[in-house]
Amino acid sequence: ISEGPGVGKSVTTLRLLGFVCSEYGREQLFANRGCLAIRWEDGVYSRPWPANVREDVLQQIKDLCDVHGCKAEDVFDYAVRHDRFIAIFDSMDQAVDQAKEGVLEYLKTHLIDSSHRIIVTGRQAAIDSCRNRLPTESWRFGKVLPWNPLRQFAYLRGPLPATATEGPKTPRPEAATVTGTAANAV
Repeated sequence: ISEGPGVGKSVTTLRLLGFVCSEYGREQLFANRGCLAIRWEDGVYSRPWPANVREDVLQQIKDLCDVHGCKAEDVFDYAVRHDRFIAIFDSMDQAVDQAKEGVLEYLKTHLIDSSHRIIVTGRQAAIDSCRNRLPTESWRFGKVLPWNPLRQFAYLRGPLPATATEGPKTPRPEAATVTGTAANAV
């Protein structure tokens, strides 16, 4: 997803993460089974892009897996093998070069020919700089449209279905708090 600064790419990825981790999102995308959804962003209050994706995911889910008596490696491998891993890499233009290289290498060698859901956002120049390093037939490119009253209402209503009498819904807090955590591990 590419667009200029301040358009809402990061807000969109936070909202997407909240949807994916919601009961409705799991029902729609994964036949009501759990998924492993992780979001990275090189920002002040978020987890920066990892130089090694697999090791970073394992570190993020280790404590949760230990509590439930399973191995982080098994959970990650299962999620990847069953197409239940969602990786969101936000703000490519702000990622440290070493981390960006690590992520691109991971995408090229592990996920490029699969049906995994991977979202990468950044300014147009950053996205263009990596297009020649990954087979473009495996990727779809999109843009975030600028805000207008109708889109703002839709955002506030949320991604969950609503009846016409319910009116707008406020953003759910978990959409903003799950950043950089292993949510709904399998």
